[in-house]
Amino acid sequence: MKKRIFFDKTKNMVFISHLDTVRFFERLFSISKLKIKYTEGFNPRPKFSFGFALSLGVEAYNEPVDIEILEDLSNEKIMEMLNKNKVEGFKVVKVENIDIGGSISRDYSYVEYILYIDSKEIYYKLKEHLSEKNIISKKEKKGVITERDITDKIIEKKFEDNKITLGLFEISPSAFFYDFTEEEIMDIKIVRNGYKK
Repeated sequence: MKKRIFFDKTKNMVFISHLDTVRFFERLFSISKLKIKYTEGFNPRPKFSFGFALSLGVEAYNEPVDIEILEDLSNEKIMEMLNKNKVEGFKVVKVENIDIGGSISRDYSYVEYILYIDSKEIYYKLKEHLSEKNIISKKEKKGVITERDITDKIIEKKFEDNKITLGLFEISPSAFFYDFTEEEIMDIKIVRNGYKK
C-alpha cells in the first residue's frame, strides 16, 4: 500500500541536511519494524520519495514523503509506530493512502513559506523587491552573475505586520536574497508551511 506520510521538522532537527533526513527515515523505519519496499540491485535502499529539499535552518510543517508499506496496517497504527521513539524536533502528524501512480510533484501546485521579519528596514526592503513587476533572481558563480526572471514562480504573496507569506513553485525564499547581507538574512526566520494544491 502506497502511503504519504506528513511530518514536522523543528528544533535541532532543522540543522539536519536533506541527505541526513533520508538516512534518519531509513533508521526510523528499521527501528519501527515496518516492512517497506526497497529498490532493486546490489545495494537495495528504502524507496522514499521526498518533496523539495529543505535548506538548513528552515522549520517545516506537514512535509510529505511517499513510501510503499508492505503490511496491511491502518494509517493510525503506522503513525503510532513511527512516533513511539519520540525524537525531539520530529513528529509524524498524518498518514494518507495514495494511488500507486501518485507523486508529490504532480499532486501539489506550490509550497507555502512564511517569513518572519522583526526588522522594519529588512521587511520593507524585501517587500519592495517582491512588489516589483518583474522579479529577478541573481546568482554568482565563479565571479559571474547570472539573472533569471522568477515572477511566474511566485504563485501567491501576502504581506502582514512582521511576516510575508509566499506560495512558491520550484524555488525557495533564498532566490530573493542576493542583495541582502548575511546579517540581514540571519534576521529572517523562514518556516515552510506545507504543500498546497
